Amino acid sequence: MAETSSQSRFIVDYVVDIDPKIERPVENLFSKGGPKSYIVKFADGGQAVVTRSEHAALHLDLLDDLMRAKQPVYAALDEAGESIIDILLPMITRVLVVTANIEGDVEVSLETSHARHFLRRKNPDFDSLLVALSDESAADSLLFVTETDDHEIVDVRPFRGGALTLDFSYRSPARRVLKWIRDRLYPVYQWFLYWFFCWFRRYTVFNDPCVSLRRAQELFALVASKNCPPLTASAPCIPFMYPDDGCWARAHEMCRLMIADGASPAKVWISGSLRAASKNNPNCEVLWGWHVAPTLCVRDLYCRKITYVIDPSLFTGPVTKAVWASVQGDPSPSLRDSPWTEYSSWQATDSTFVHTNNDLDTYRRALRLRSGGGHGPPPYAHC
Repeated sequence: MAETSSQSRFIVDYVVDIDPKIERPVENLFSKGGPKSYIVKFADGGQAVVTRSEHAALHLDLLDDLMRAKQPVYAALDEAGESIIDILLPMITRVLVVTANIEGDVEVSLETSHARHFLRRKNPDFDSLLVALSDESAADSLLFVTETDDHEIVDVRPFRGGALTLDFSYRSPARRVLKWIRDRLYPVYQWFLYWFFCWFRRYTVFNDPCVSLRRAQELFALVASKNCPPLTASAPCIPFMYPDDGCWARAHEMCRLMIADGASPAKVWISGSLRAASKNNPNCEVLWGWHVAPTLCVRDLYCRKITYVIDPSLFTGPVTKAVWASVQGDPSPSLRDSPWTEYSSWQATDSTFVHTNNDLDTYRRALRLRSGGGHGPPPYAHC
């Protein structure tokens, strides 16, 4: 899988060894008396070196992390094709939709991402990349898709194995029937259940799943406290400061934390041409095709049930669904509620949180890579 060329010097492969071994903390890797360079070996037999540079420690930290997680890397090489000068993080995904815009660029929707991705006309490899993204014969095949921090696609190639196993499971016909029954019948009896359980909560010891607004604020503070430090993001923190992608994993982990604290969360999904302001992106905004966050049922003093959204990537406290949707830039988005157990469109559930932890690892690395680059760590003062 290792691949280089004179026109685009890079390697897309799995790291199998780094010599000498990485010692922590990485900031001391090139200290006096230490190694002057590190040899990075790849699965297909290729190798490259990392020498002292501004971002060498960050690159070695991420390369070692990717090797342990058995995840691929895109390594850009110098003119001699020997030294690694930059790295990117390939996604393993499928292409859903490829759409040209009026500027001549192409917008790409990917299965395992809610961000908006772009193939720019100015890219010298535009034609070949477009063919790879639009190949109908490979429409159901997994691809390695690599993009820059601005979500500009720079490399596309077939997925050729590796240690990662993706479980693309979908709802069974029985579950679809049950969902249809639930969606059609629930409005008929929801008001009866509302008043019955409200009365039951007031006059019995029944554990009502709804909470007070104060309790919702406490739960928001609980999950927000898990925010990752940008430069050293590592498990088990949640990368709220990388809002570009990975919302489904953040939402699932927040639900796990709230359930462990005795709450009963659900989720809300929004789709459309979304554009949300953010101080945690160098461009001061993020572009999404869809987004998801946990919700809580909140009862006010009059026993009315109100859905509040818990989303530290956008807010500093719980907000109603209407407020949550209003900051995402689409005047007529589509909203949908679901149980907390629904993970994503390509992975129906994740009861063991294995996929959650793998996906969070991906975006912790992306946060560290962005924070260690030219823009520095978020939040960005110019936003």
